[in-house]
Amino acid sequence: MAMPDLRMASLASPERETLAWIEELRQHSGVASAVPDYRVSAHTPLDEPLYPEQWHYGLINAPTAWQLAANGGLGAVVAVLDTGLFRDSNGWHPDLADNVVNPLPAGTDFVSGDNNPQDPGNDIGSNVFHGTHVAGTVAASASNQIGGTGVAFNSEILPVRVLGEGGTGSSSDLIDAIVWIGGADSPKADVVNLSLGGLPEIELLQNAITSIVNNGVIVVAAAGNQTSSVRSYPAAAQSVFAVSGVDGAGNIATYSNFGPWVDLAAPGGDGLRDANLDGRADLVISTSASISSDGFFVPDYIGLQGTSMASPHVAGVFALMKSIKPDLDYGTLKAWLEAGALTDPVEGGRSDELGYGVINAAKAVMAAIDNPSITVLSASPSVVSLSSETNPTQVVDLQVFGGFPDTVTIESAIASPDWLDVSLVENPLSLTLMLNTDNLSPDIPARTTLTVNYTSDSARTLKLPVVAELVTDETSRNAGQHFILLVNTVPDENDFFQAEAQVVASAIDGEYQFGFRLDDGVEPKNLNEVSPGTYYLVGGTDLDNDGVICQPGEACAEYPVAGLREMVQVDESTDLTGIRMITGYSRPSISSASRDVLPRPGFEGYRLIDKVLPGNRDSKKVGVNP
Repeated sequence: MAMPDLRMASLASPERETLAWIEELRQHSGVASAVPDYRVSAHTPLDEPLYPEQWHYGLINAPTAWQLAANGGLGAVVAVLDTGLFRDSNGWHPDLADNVVNPLPAGTDFVSGDNNPQDPGNDIGSNVFHGTHVAGTVAASASNQIGGTGVAFNSEILPVRVLGEGGTGSSSDLIDAIVWIGGADSPKADVVNLSLGGLPEIELLQNAITSIVNNGVIVVAAAGNQTSSVRSYPAAAQSVFAVSGVDGAGNIATYSNFGPWVDLAAPGGDGLRDANLDGRADLVISTSASISSDGFFVPDYIGLQGTSMASPHVAGVFALMKSIKPDLDYGTLKAWLEAGALTDPVEGGRSDELGYGVINAAKAVMAAIDNPSITVLSASPSVVSLSSETNPTQVVDLQVFGGFPDTVTIESAIASPDWLDVSLVENPLSLTLMLNTDNLSPDIPARTTLTVNYTSDSARTLKLPVVAELVTDETSRNAGQHFILLVNTVPDENDFFQAEAQVVASAIDGEYQFGFRLDDGVEPKNLNEVSPGTYYLVGGTDLDNDGVICQPGEACAEYPVAGLREMVQVDESTDLTGIRMITGYSRPSISSASRDVLPRPGFEGYRLIDKVLPGNRDSKKVGVNP
């Protein structure tokens, strides 16, 4: 029943007095039960527990896009050609299970040649469950209150396994899978994500891509992580959208490939940076798995970096668009991209680093909507980072998306903390944010969320995260004397990794400078000489003087990110310069996924090279417990 109109009209405190009225009803002898008629609302991506750590969605203006495309990509199918998906006795990863195509078509595993695209984990390299991480960025659920969310959280994932042990596969399997996806009459997917690469130009690969693109399929691929302008395929293939990676501030990541063949950019993360000053390395958070205490893999989440993480952001946005505009194809998207309708603008129209710019999900979705029925306000940039050293003031453009732009009215007063001055500019519509350093503590990031209340087709709010920092003298930073090692990546017969070379460095002006020399073949071999080969680059302190670095309480660094080490190739023709890694006393990782992701089960640190007599090569051994 409803409260009588007369009583409702006189309510001073509607919630409290409604509950009091219900309590009165319960006292009536003829009433068996009286309970409130609660309001219910759909969960949104912002309600997911890990969403606050998924900075990468704010960077692409996803929250505004989700208001415009409330169906979250419903009806669109994204094929993820990768290592497969994590699965245990309970089924697919619980944040993906509802969105995996069911039933799966036959032939989804091109590595094992069967119908089960399950990622079994690796005996080679690290167990990051790469395909699971990629799929989570595309379509992790936004309504189950676990983990994080995906860009197109209601789209369907078609997992196709083309990569096996160590995340490697064959070009023939990839080509076969692309042809299989395309289908002569009815493609099995609307969008294909290829977070893989490193191939040369292959005619059969190009033919396969051209065939499915001509059939209406949209193909997105990672540009690669070699900090190179050399074309990497399939990203550089014709009719493929090549995606470079950016950090938390939208700047090109340290590892990302670049060049005139790059089409656009998206968040790939960069563990060497905390560009958005949120106190964490700029890693992309998504679905994965980790080892439980009983030795079995269980569903989990992890932070990774790479253009592999950037590509699914774009694939997810294209899925949002495809669900709105089913006839969307490569030609239309390419024209919109070149016209600036899909990305944040780049000076000069495009650049080799970012292509036509970082994907803006709200702009992209608006391009796909013919007659928008709602009007929302969006901020650009959507996350603000202020610094006393580099960026004390920021102008935030307030952009109107929707069918009724002239109806937007904004409250002039926007509450802000005492370290931030905010002013509203009416024409053009914008906010000016200015740092008040007198009210900031040195070197401690301060955070707030500005709430802009406005009215368009209804009363709405826009939330703008702001992080600020008062930077003092960076040159005084010193983590103590560091030992830096080049460690072989393949263990010996005793399951130890052998060190090839070692140097010692001290902090100068807040940085450690180090270098190795190529082995000249002349005895005695110095500790800083290295033979051509593939190595892990690591460093750290030995505070307890036990000959082991990276133990608990000691500083530790691994290239490029502590916890996500990657191989460095040393040869006679390549001068490796400008390699950087961050040392510190914490290890940025959400889960202990394997021995290659810190904190590693049983990890006891890297042993230093013993001091030896000149020419005594055999005693120059170093090992790391796996």
